[in-house]
Amino acid sequence: MESNETLRAKIGARSERLRQIGAELKTELFGIDEVIDHVIDAVRAWYVLPDIITRPVIVNLWGLTGTGKTQLTRSLAKKLGFYDRLIEVQMDGFSNGGGNTVSAMLSESGIVQGNPGILVLDEFQRFRTVDRDGKDRKVERYMDVWTLLSDGKLPPNFSFLGELEMKLAEAAYREERKRIKSLEGDEDEDEDTHHLFGSSTAKGDSKFSLTPYQAKDFKETLKLNEAVVEIMTWSPTELHARLIVFKNGFFINFTGIFRLLRDNPVIQYFQLEHERYRAV
Repeated sequence: MESNETLRAKIGARSERLRQIGAELKTELFGIDEVIDHVIDAVRAWYVLPDIITRPVIVNLWGLTGTGKTQLTRSLAKKLGFYDRLIEVQMDGFSNGGGNTVSAMLSESGIVQGNPGILVLDEFQRFRTVDRDGKDRKVERYMDVWTLLSDGKLPPNFSFLGELEMKLAEAAYREERKRIKSLEGDEDEDEDTHHLFGSSTAKGDSKFSLTPYQAKDFKETLKLNEAVVEIMTWSPTELHARLIVFKNGFFINFTGIFRLLRDNPVIQYFQLEHERYRAV
């Protein structure tokens, strides 16, 4: 832990650096001295004492095209030593390649979670706009930005996790039914499984595995350290266990497929449907 003297010295040095940066910016960008002062004041706590900041520091720059908004942001980031952690998102959605979320763009950047960075949301006025009839245009990209601005963190991709959990439940159920049928000397998929899920993949190729893109999403959503290639080899049991750890915040050690079947509410639903179907 830093001593009071060390902390005061650091605050003094960073405050002086901010003063110098403000003066330098005024020699490079003309006619916006007051704006520069406001921006410097707005980022002061974030730059001087980043450890006490738990939410984003939001700076709104409004003005006509060509008045220096983007140049001011880029120059400030460079002088602060954050140019490699500067992410620019065109909120009109036409200039950022294939990314549909701010989270995806951040995951591909040089910003490491827990370290400060600068996120520029350009053309924000076009994020919510209307058509010629005065009706709101449908916006699908970057909807996670609202959670980032309000909570200071990006929401997990729960839609992806929900779909994955359903697929894991199906894979677990198929494997268990396959095991039971094998003990009975029957290698064919039973009618009940086909009723619940439809036909399976080709015979002998029913083991569940993540595609490279799914493994990448899984890694980024759960913030895992393992490589994508390794995640692709994980069994449904391991994947489901990681999901539970992520969602509940504590470690759960599944000992086998039977506990997965017993504890998973989706599997329990399938089992109830299976029993009801047999009773008809």
